[in-house]
Amino acid sequence: SYDVASAGFTDAADAAKILEVAAMGAQGGFSDLNTVGGATVKVLNAYGLSADKAAKLGDMFAQTQADGIITIDQYSQGIGKVASVAAMLKVPLEEVNAVMALSTKSGVNAEVAFTGLKTSLLRLAGEAGGKKLEKIGININAGTIASEGLLANLKKLEGLDTKQLESIFGQEAIQTMAPILNNMKEYERLLKNQTESTGALKDANDRMANTIAG
Repeated sequence: SYDVASAGFTDAADAAKILEVAAMGAQGGFSDLNTVGGATVKVLNAYGLSADKAAKLGDMFAQTQADGIITIDQYSQGIGKVASVAAMLKVPLEEVNAVMALSTKSGVNAEVAFTGLKTSLLRLAGEAGGKKLEKIGININAGTIASEGLLANLKKLEGLDTKQLESIFGQEAIQTMAPILNNMKEYERLLKNQTESTGALKDANDRMANTIAG
């Protein structure tokens, strides 16, 4: 409660909404109250959301766990690395989570995937990356990402060879993005799952409650 209040959610009703999500996420996501609560307030603050959106975020956290090889605990520990950058570039959390799900499902370590996604977003939106893209006739920058969405901009990279992609993203970040670029259809499916994730956190909580560990 102290940490939630310190993050700016001082109203008792708002704190209760966040702590309810944290409690369900802790049980359903192999984590603890502080870790999930901390992730929830980080995302709320990064995207400028009210506590009323906490339940929706919890469902999206749980959907990422269901679709990827990543627990809510791992997600909660890493989302702070990318949330502020994604929000700055107006990349919805749904797109961030779909990347994390597909990347980890394809064998990328969760921590590497978070760092790689942050680097990828900065390279696509930055001046250096933009110049490299311009040379091959592709228009991607912070403006196009914000107005068109990440999915639409990644589709512009279809057909590039490995050397070109590595030059754009860098050796570490390409590990995160390669599974997405190689299977855009699956990325779109996982993105749809995020938008339809209502109830996913309760389902995860209930499943865990019915196990021996629960």
